Amino acid sequence: MTAIPAGGQADGLQRELDHLAAGLGRSVSLDDPEGALLGYSAQGSDIDPVRITAILTRQVPAAVQDYQRHHGIETATSPFTLPGNTELNMAPRLCLPILRGANRLGYLWILTDGVDLDPTDRTTANQSARRIGRILESRASQPADGPTTDRAFAELLAQTASPGDFISHLARSAPYAVDAPMQIAVAVAATLDHDERTASSAAPPTGRAPTASALHRTPGVVATHVTANRIVALLTAAGRAGAAPNALIQTLSTWESDDRCFIVATSPPIKLADATFARDYARATLACEIACFDRALPTSLSWNDLGIYQLLLAAARPGAWDSARAPLDHQMAAVTPLSQTLERYLDLGADAARTAIDLHIHRTTLYYRLRRAAQLLDVDLDNGIIRAQVHATMKAGRLARACDHFQWTHTLLDSVRP
Repeated sequence: MTAIPAGGQADGLQRELDHLAAGLGRSVSLDDPEGALLGYSAQGSDIDPVRITAILTRQVPAAVQDYQRHHGIETATSPFTLPGNTELNMAPRLCLPILRGANRLGYLWILTDGVDLDPTDRTTANQSARRIGRILESRASQPADGPTTDRAFAELLAQTASPGDFISHLARSAPYAVDAPMQIAVAVAATLDHDERTASSAAPPTGRAPTASALHRTPGVVATHVTANRIVALLTAAGRAGAAPNALIQTLSTWESDDRCFIVATSPPIKLADATFARDYARATLACEIACFDRALPTSLSWNDLGIYQLLLAAARPGAWDSARAPLDHQMAAVTPLSQTLERYLDLGADAARTAIDLHIHRTTLYYRLRRAAQLLDVDLDNGIIRAQVHATMKAGRLARACDHFQWTHTLLDSVRP
């Protein structure tokens, strides 16, 4: 029983696993650092239920990954024995970390049934691990199927190809991803100016733009679609929660500067065959684009982080957002510091102490600005219901700005609803 791993070096990798398993007379498998199964070769009946589950789902169960981490897998630099665990239906096994320099490329597992390898077999396993490391390193630096997978992914996003078409492509180029949990990540460049965040409208200078080849070298990235100011990536969701999105964010930080950052929004883990793909992609898109216009939102977020914006998106159309903000814009024209102070105060739960620290102003200055804003708007900011109305109105204004900038369509807005 064998499985074909993903990537342009699939045949060589599988031959290496088959050769090692046959030479040792033991079942072997290979996982990536996020717990996705890259390949395996079974010998006889020594394969245990944990590995069978990983083969069927193309990923190591979360409880098993926690057990592995507890035994130091993430810092191991040499072979070590992982004890069996009866609660997990897991037999003892030998782990050989696959390292190339400072990069951790994966883990080679050899089922031992509690019987250690003799010196000759250990030498064979170490030599095989080094060859596998060279194959994985080559695949990471030169993703042979990256361009074609990216084209298929772009067609899926543009809805010129169906999810079934894309799954058929992955079955050939990255079979481990077909049934595995995945995440959609949308990243947009934003500019920073005087504590305000705005979506970047200009292409970055030469050499300051992410490239598809660099993104493909990021752990967990399966496919990308890169344009001048936007990146959409398909990520593995196996392993520790957030590992793949965090790796993508770390890669994108290479192209950030003092006045420019990337906003990244991710979907929940999904299966590519799920009917919710279009909705989750739309939600990640809107979450990212809204966060480009509101620094109260984190630079890494999901649909569930939008808070009041979810209500505004569900209850109103763009015309209503413009109508809601018009009176406030008129009353507070030419007093931007008051507007910014009031909104930040409301963002921070009407906590005066936190707001003064956040804005780097004295508490007395804050209270003056709040009184002046309340006078201009003719509202009572001590009334929680009134504060909520003012806050929602300000957020409606930011929604309108995002809508104008990104030219949201009714189809996009309708698609995010349940």
